[in-house]
Amino acid sequence: MENKFIKESKAAIEKLIDDWKVKHKPVLSNYYGLEEGYEYDYQMSDSFVIIRKKEGDFYRLYVLTTDVADVSIRLTILTGKDYVINIPSRKPIDDWDGLLQKCGFDYYETYSRICNPKVATMKKRPTAIEEFAKPSDLDDIIELLSENFSPYTAHLPSREKMMQLIEKKRIYVDRYENGRVCGVNIFDIKSSAGYGMAWLDKGKYGLDLQLNMFNYFIDCGVKRLVGWVRDTNEKVVKMHLRMGAVRDGLKDYTYTKLTAK
Repeated sequence: MENKFIKESKAAIEKLIDDWKVKHKPVLSNYYGLEEGYEYDYQMSDSFVIIRKKEGDFYRLYVLTTDVADVSIRLTILTGKDYVINIPSRKPIDDWDGLLQKCGFDYYETYSRICNPKVATMKKRPTAIEEFAKPSDLDDIIELLSENFSPYTAHLPSREKMMQLIEKKRIYVDRYENGRVCGVNIFDIKSSAGYGMAWLDKGKYGLDLQLNMFNYFIDCGVKRLVGWVRDTNEKVVKMHLRMGAVRDGLKDYTYTKLTAK
């Protein structure tokens, strides 16, 4: 059985999916649109669509299907490369879990979405450091993130997007004495919401990086913070809860199928 994928632009694939969904009602889907800055390919039949997003040395999968038995055949024969699939849901994912494990995927990790609706009522707090990343920091930032975050679950910005965030002053940094970056807080703002994307510090000013972000949000009139935390990272979860965040019930379940030679 052939398992060929067709390379196409983001816009073209989104149009194909929109047209497919007019005639089909998926019983399972983890597709919620595609991001800019990535290469995509796809395969499609009357009963399913499978999209691959190239991220470094693996592919992230998006699946829509009207026939679980049919798409399970396709997912089973996906071999020779490393695959990751995320299932965002507020409900149990027994159907997805059964399908993916049958097709050779292994459960990897779960993240929960947190929201802090109290940003608008917070007061600014002084910090020991306050420095935005510079374009020359890009390689340091990417190296720091790649050494400390799993590429399968972090959903880190692409290199192109990271540079855009630096230019928009959306990345705070901490530095070693030699000037290299040892900590980052990466975020963005859309409308009245702030989105935490990655927070890490190998130095001593991790909390300051977080407070810098909140101070920035206050200045920009942000009403709430949205972010994701690993369920097993109890220290970070407790910190967010102490600052007024709540889990909103949405979880992101990650599965992997690592078959690259």
